[in-house]
Amino acid sequence: MPMTLTPTDAERAIYVDFEGYRDHAPALIGILVEDEFEIVVLDEALQSAAAAKACRTTDGAVALRELAERARAEGRRICAFGNHERDAAREYFDVDLEDIYVNGHRLVKAWWRHTRPGQRPPRRSHRRRRWQPLGRWTLEFFERGLGLHRSRHLRAGHATSRLRHVRDQLQPRGSFDRLTPTAKSKWTKLLRYNETDVRNLRAMVCAAAGYAGHE
Repeated sequence: MPMTLTPTDAERAIYVDFEGYRDHAPALIGILVEDEFEIVVLDEALQSAAAAKACRTTDGAVALRELAERARAEGRRICAFGNHERDAAREYFDVDLEDIYVNGHRLVKAWWRHTRPGQRPPRRSHRRRRWQPLGRWTLEFFERGLGLHRSRHLRAGHATSRLRHVRDQLQPRGSFDRLTPTAKSKWTKLLRYNETDVRNLRAMVCAAAGYAGHE
């Protein structure tokens, strides 16, 4: 199936990224429209933490419907790194994004394989890392290849544990102000990690836009 996205479409697209536990409804979503970034918290248990960082808290179905309505009204696409966001929107919030959704991972991978055939991700032993999202063609691989910045403390692999740490402390303490400095720091890093993911996704999709190819 042809995969195309014009440079204008890529510039105007809405870029999204969920954070949460596997096999559970997403806890928050990062949203980037052009240069305007917002994190919307979807888990009521995180409301105090959201307020501490001036993040909006709302029901996931409401947030996803608003996003879909805006995209259709303004002629924008919704883009994420893979199909997880599309599938989770349907499964947990009963919101269908199919007609406006772009799998950024698929698009960037096809462009990369066509334009940089000699630059492939290294093979990893299953013993070294049992699970790796979307195979070897990770967000980190594309970031390094394109020279996109990511701070060392915002590398992949810690988002879920940071979310769990904050959520577990909020339950008995009731307020973000009562969390330990470590928990507060983990919340800040989680939000910055999400923003880095979304902004770097936009950069790589904009770089790949205009290429038409096949997997």
